[in-house]
Order: sequence, then C-alpha cells, then structure tokens
Amino acid sequence: MSSEIRIAVKELLAEELSRGPGGAWTEETGHTALAGLVAQGWTKVGLPEELGGEGGTLHDACEVVAASATLALPSPLADVVLVTNRLMAGAGLPLPPGATYVVPVDARAAGILDGAVTFSAARVPWARHASHLLAVMPTAKTAYELVIVDRADAEITPGANLAGEARDDVEVVDATPLARSWPRPWPTPSAVGELGALARSVQIAAALERALELSVAYCSQRVQFGRPLSRLATVQHELAALAGEVAAARAAVSVAAETQSAAPSPADLRSTATAKIRTASAASTGSRIAHQLHGAIGVTREYELSRLTVAMWSWRDEYGSESAWAERLAADALAAETGVWDWVTV
Repeated sequence: MSSEIRIAVKELLAEELSRGPGGAWTEETGHTALAGLVAQGWTKVGLPEELGGEGGTLHDACEVVAASATLALPSPLADVVLVTNRLMAGAGLPLPPGATYVVPVDARAAGILDGAVTFSAARVPWARHASHLLAVMPTAKTAYELVIVDRADAEITPGANLAGEARDDVEVVDATPLARSWPRPWPTPSAVGELGALARSVQIAAALERALELSVAYCSQRVQFGRPLSRLATVQHELAALAGEVAAARAAVSVAAETQSAAPSPADLRSTATAKIRTASAASTGSRIAHQLHGAIGVTREYELSRLTVAMWSWRDEYGSESAWAERLAADALAAETGVWDWVTV
C-alpha cells in the first residue's frame, strides 16, 4: 500500500508528466518536475531541520525515491535523498547558503592541502545539474570528513547511462570548500557506494512494482482466442513469477532499509549487498517476463514499460553490479571469525 508521501510525490510528478508530448518524459518536463520537488522540499527529506533539511526518517526518504522510480523520472532524487542527505546527517554538516540540491561524489585521488580540496570522480549522477557537490575526504589514517564544493568549481565532462540519465566525469582542483565537517571515523569513502546501492535497490524495487501493475492491467484488457490473456494458464504462471520477483525485491529492500535506520554496523553491508544482488536479479528476470507478456508494444519508447525496464537495466549496474556485491558479500562471510554458518544465521 502506498504511503501518503509516495502518493503526494507521484501526484506532483504525474501532473507534470501529463503536460509532456504524448504523456512521455522530455528533458524540459523533467527539469520542471524537479524544480517543483525542490520548491516543495522533497529533496531535503531525511536531512534534519537544524542542518537545513525537512527532517523525516529513512523510510520517508525511501518513499520519496520510490514515487519517482515508479514513473521512471530521470532525476537526482535517489542520490540526494538516500545518499547525500544521510551522509550529511551522519556528519552533522549543514547545507551551504543557496544550495538547491547536493549530489554525492564517489571521489578518487582525493586530498586536502592548506584548506583546498582536490578530487576526481567518474560517472557522477547528475553532477552537471547540481548546485553543489559532496565528497568524502581522508584527513588521517582512520578519519574522514565531508566537504561541499560549488559545482562551478568543478570541471564536468557530460556523460549518460543507458536510460539517458546524466552520469558525468568530475574533476576539482584546489577548490575552497563551502562547508566541512569535523574529522570522524564515519563516513568512510566506501559509504557513498554502500548508501548508493540501497538507493538503486529502492528504485529497482519500485519500478518493478509498476511493471507488474502494467502487466496485470495489459493482460486483463488484451483479448486473445476470445478471452483476456489473464485467463490463460501460461500467462497466469508468468504473472505469478513476476509477482514473486517483486515480492523478493521488496522484502530485500525493506530489510536493508530497516537495518540502515540504525547506526552504521557490519550488518549494513550484509543487508545492502543482499538488497542490491536480489533487486538486480529481479530487474533482469522481471523485465524479461514483463516484456514477454506485453509483446511488441512493451518496447516502444512511448509506452511506459520501456522507460521502466531501461532504467532498471541501468540501475542494476550502478553503485556496484550484482556480481561485484556478491563477491564482496562472499568475502565478508569467509572472513567472519564466527564461521560462515553463524554469519548467515545471526
């Protein structure tokens, strides 16, 4: 059942979508819709009010992201609400004056010298559209801090994923940060990838739920051999299989979100890895089933399903692919001092 948050965000986005040609997203409608979300404070959900945010829980943030994912809205909502805001909340870092939204940077070759920061990053989501960029910087052997720089201080090379969403290369050299946190053990540099994996998992699970809704509706309306497709045993079997993928993805995301609601712990890695692995698998299997049920209409650009599946195919490989997270999960299990069985069951 959709929450009030998900309903409110979907209504705002659906209203903007209806203005697009043929009810399809365009770059213009996407920017307008995002501006509406920014104006109403949805990009600040999960960030405490004392830091310039709107407050709210991790569950609230997940609902905001799910609402946009069910419409396949190309926007930085997931990266901002589930990555940036959570990093800033954990570090007690306030929004700089004039910031609309801040996108996270998985920085490489990062460093701070005489107060100036330098870092580079590849395929940063929505960097060209952000007002500010956030990076985790090492300050000592086991201490890190967050820094926010103005996007104008970054050299940005535009790029895109399979779904046409902005994925840009970023280079910042000797920039003066607009905000800095105090050094602390968390967030570590890997935190961006771990939080991002949950964000993509939430997006995939929500998009897959919508793909199921579309498939059920289409099979109920499409008549073949004198009766609706949904009354054919083979079609019912495929719909049940798709529903199973949706349920598994939703459950994995729910556990990961519940685990990450607490303070960072080793359990975060297990739940996050499981969610990313299971949703990536569901994206592959679920997309195949949905397209088989729809036939040729499912691959047309004007039809909603194609936007959902192409987005899911992009998201399943971002912030770590299924195989990368499986390898990381296996390494963690083998390294457990209590043994693999206790690691699995505890």
